[in-house]
Amino acid sequence: MADSTATCAIDACGRPRYQRGWCQRHYKRAWRYGDPLAGGPLREVKTSPICRVEWCSREVKAKGLCAACYFYARAHSGDPASRRPFGPRTVGDVLAMVAAIERDANGCRDARGTFWVDRDEYPRTRSGELRGAVTRIVLADALGRPIKEGHVACHTCDHPWCVERAHLWEGTHQDNLRDRDRKGRAARGAANGSVTLTEANVREIRRDYRPWTGPHDPGNRGELARRYGVHPATINNIVARRSWAHVE
Repeated sequence: MADSTATCAIDACGRPRYQRGWCQRHYKRAWRYGDPLAGGPLREVKTSPICRVEWCSREVKAKGLCAACYFYARAHSGDPASRRPFGPRTVGDVLAMVAAIERDANGCRDARGTFWVDRDEYPRTRSGELRGAVTRIVLADALGRPIKEGHVACHTCDHPWCVERAHLWEGTHQDNLRDRDRKGRAARGAANGSVTLTEANVREIRRDYRPWTGPHDPGNRGELARRYGVHPATINNIVARRSWAHVE
């Protein structure tokens, strides 16, 4: 059996001892040819060299490159060093990627194409333990501290994909909504493409609505909901002015 604490008796071999003082390869040569040195020197023990790309730390697969860099070079017929570094991103990586985005005519940095964006077009990162909105990372760096609990990164430019730190400010969700309303960006009432009612329908509902007064008079909420093709809860919200509050 191999002795993990001793090495082969052949000078400059360095492999673990197997039997009769030799490593397994020299022992097999001695058994086959009668001489452990027959057949010439053995190949040197590999030391797992590292990929030649400066920022890469993976083991070499072929031509001095790791598997990822090697296949990237083959697929793109170019220098594997031009490939974006892989692995978990740090805050410094994110800030460097943001700084590399050129500003447009309005001074915005468009993060689309550099970062993954959600359905609301907010750029996000999902690498390793660093997960969240890129705008929060940029704003926290600008403030020199984490964003306060319950606060968000708001935009002065009103572009969710912008990661320019000069366009970001800290505020609560309500602050953000008030800023939206003050700038007239809220799609209220019929201007919202997802609604099926008009302001005239809202006035009719409030005029015709009859509340529940007992088992013999359940009101007409269900009737109004069927008439206008909405959920009964929508009728309640309209009457209570939780929605369409701007309609008198």
